[in-house]
Amino acid sequence: MTTPAEETAIAIMPLRLTLLLVTAITLIVINAASRWTMLQKIEEGAVQSTTTWSTKGLLHSLQADLALLESGQRGYLLTLDPGYLNQYRPAESRLPEALDKLRLLVRSEPEQAARMQTLDALVRAKLREMNRTIALVEQGARSDAIGEVYSDVGKSLMDRAVAIIDTMIANERRSIIAHNTQAVREFRSATLQGIGIGAISLVTLGVLYGSVAANLRRSLVAEHELRVANETLSLKVQARTQQLSHLARHLISVTENEKAVLARDMHDELGSNLTAIILDVSTVHERLKKREPSLADKLARAIKLLRDTVDLKRRIIQGLRPSMLDSLGLPATLRMHCEDFAKRTELACHAEIAEDIGEIDPAWKISLFRVAQESLTNVAKYARAASVRVELAREAGGIRLRIIDDGIGIQADALDRPLSHGLIGMRERVALIGGEFSVRPRVGASGTIVEAFLPWAAAQAAPSVEGQQAKN
Repeated sequence: MTTPAEETAIAIMPLRLTLLLVTAITLIVINAASRWTMLQKIEEGAVQSTTTWSTKGLLHSLQADLALLESGQRGYLLTLDPGYLNQYRPAESRLPEALDKLRLLVRSEPEQAARMQTLDALVRAKLREMNRTIALVEQGARSDAIGEVYSDVGKSLMDRAVAIIDTMIANERRSIIAHNTQAVREFRSATLQGIGIGAISLVTLGVLYGSVAANLRRSLVAEHELRVANETLSLKVQARTQQLSHLARHLISVTENEKAVLARDMHDELGSNLTAIILDVSTVHERLKKREPSLADKLARAIKLLRDTVDLKRRIIQGLRPSMLDSLGLPATLRMHCEDFAKRTELACHAEIAEDIGEIDPAWKISLFRVAQESLTNVAKYARAASVRVELAREAGGIRLRIIDDGIGIQADALDRPLSHGLIGMRERVALIGGEFSVRPRVGASGTIVEAFLPWAAAQAAPSVEGQQAKN
């Protein structure tokens, strides 16, 4: 029985928690806004710094190109060696683009933009002066060109251009220092603000922890009741899962038995009827070959269609329940199925089948065959493999079947997915006769391994498919 003070504390606690939560959210919002503002300033500073560095780099490049132009011009005038033009022409082609880029980069800075306008005029005038001297040499007026070089016009243009470039580089260097100083200052301010908000948050969390701890004691009883309810529900789910598993195995048994009956009827009745029809039509065909060749040709086509129908009937029967399982055994049936699979899909199918399997329960035969059949079908549909290998071996503890492909692989939790009907069906089929089933990716290589193991003890413990159907 609670006291009036405890009842008052219980009534006040939700409001207190609400206030603490609002405080915590407010601090988080303030901290986020502060960080966002700092991030925007850092981004703006980064953009400005990048622009400044780009401007500085272009100015250095422009300065270097001017030096290359002047040395190439003078070398060509003095030696008439065309090799000097190999350094002159590339530098000449780069100048207009460099000037245009610099003009765009400094357009937001009035002082630099004014210097850039003057620099552009000087550089273009210098370039015209140098091109003029080279043209004079190419026209045979080398002395006139050398005389123009020794005049003060070109030197004056170059000196003024270099002076402006040095001034602009110095200005950009000061801008970089200013940007870095401002960034450090803003980062320090944001850090101190973050430390303050963090301290307040710690205090708020401490108070919130005390409130939550008090509420936690009252929630233990409800948690215990929920745990009991979950355990009860889990038992119900396990029971229902077991029922569904039994139902799945029962359906597998019924389906397998129905397939066997249908295959037997098709083999006995449909097969004998088709055989008799082929014999009769063949007899008529032989007699009409000479008398009525046109009718004989039609009968020949009919005979071919009948034989194709017989082949289709054989494939259907093999799909329902291979008669070779009962007549030749599991090894021969698996080997033949691999050959048919390779012909149909044009995938390399290697059969490594042991011949010492011996006589085993019919339920084992059909279950292992169905696992191999379904696995090869999945390989053809989904694996994108180049080859597949089917292994059947007799071991001391039982019989092991492996289907290994070199495809894209499979995830380890494939058996737990609700839509993996083929894999679940193989697992239930193997579990029906007391075996173990697994699907896993290959280790150290691409592909998938499907494995079924049937221990010898299961031969006595697990009833056969036909036996189960008889009971049902």
